[in-house]
Amino acid sequence: MARRPEQDDQDRVVLSERFKTVLGVVSPLAVGTVLLFYFGWVRTKTEAAALGYDSKILEFTTTDYVLRSINVLSVPVVAVLLLALVVLRVHEWLTGRLGASGRLRLARVLLRSWLFWLVAWVFLAQFVRSVATPALPLMLTGAVGLALYGDHLRATVEPDRRWSLSIRVVLGTLLVIAVIADTERLARAMGEGLATSVQADPGQLAAVEIYSAKDLALVVPNVTVTSVGGTDAAYRFRYAGLRLLQRSEDKFLLINEGWTRETGRVLLLRDSGDIRLEFRR
Repeated sequence: MARRPEQDDQDRVVLSERFKTVLGVVSPLAVGTVLLFYFGWVRTKTEAAALGYDSKILEFTTTDYVLRSINVLSVPVVAVLLLALVVLRVHEWLTGRLGASGRLRLARVLLRSWLFWLVAWVFLAQFVRSVATPALPLMLTGAVGLALYGDHLRATVEPDRRWSLSIRVVLGTLLVIAVIADTERLARAMGEGLATSVQADPGQLAAVEIYSAKDLALVVPNVTVTSVGGTDAAYRFRYAGLRLLQRSEDKFLLINEGWTRETGRVLLLRDSGDIRLEFRR
């Protein structure tokens, strides 16, 4: 049964009031900060796990995680903007070239496209299980996005058949959740990629030499220790063969030269008056 225009108006008023209430409690800036923190945390945690240490030891701040999420979000943000531009251009072309009957036929196809996505995911779950779970958010994004556009396209011909505002809000929320899940997958992939890059070529990291007043007793492959002064010298030992992996405030995370999963070590060193660090490329 078709909805009356006054019903849609009432729904808009009710939902508008509810949105105002929600926004009064939940700040968009706070939500954005939480998402940035989460994506940065996922990337850092994945990279650390691949290199054999726990990211908690670095004690990153919220700002650290937010900054580390920027390069994660740069790709999806640009992709979303480009996709939005393409969709707008395609919509202009469709509404200009297709008549009312053509738009209705296309809208029906889009509104039923979720069946295609469901069959595709069931196929993956049955025959390629390793791909099914990572692909689920992306397929959900496609299914919900096409359904919402199909409803919008149908409304250009039959406005009274458009889904209620409540349904569109629910589907829009589901689409946002799916996009967040897609971005999380990207953050994981980026963390794994960075770890793989370090494993393949540790030499890309800055070389570190440690001068220490005391013997640090570092027994690590490819790390050499040399006595550089007498008992009255400020720094008596020099350690070479290390690379800087991460830094957080006064903590330096180092790996040994020629790092591999079999012989590699991850060292945590705190800056103090007893040591001096020298860096070089």
